Amino acid sequence: MVAIKTERKIDTGMMEVHVSLNNMWYEEKALDSSPLWYCSDCGLLWDRKWQADQCGEGTYQECRPVSQVKRNHRTSFPQHYGGYVENDTYKPAATYVRRSYGRMKGVKQQG
Repeated sequence: MVAIKTERKIDTGMMEVHVSLNNMWYEEKALDSSPLWYCSDCGLLWDRKWQADQCGEGTYQECRPVSQVKRNHRTSFPQHYGGYVENDTYKPAATYVRRSYGRMKGVKQQG
């Protein structure tokens, strides 16, 4: 599958890491006019190229128990930042659900 850039633009954000001597945290940073990308296999629209590239074969981390799950062209997936593992359970510092912005017309979903 290949990510394809669209002419459609959207205001979005990204997580920016901040570090002090004894702490690390993430804050959202606004981005203006980012292009949307779509997965060539299913047509789902994403605001990041890597999200469209990995739409079917990419993975995300399940927290309980710690395991990798294939995305399989789902319309949303959790993205975790920071955290630690305790008793085989991943405890993220922050979790954001990444959602698709719809589907490109004319792209038939593989399946």
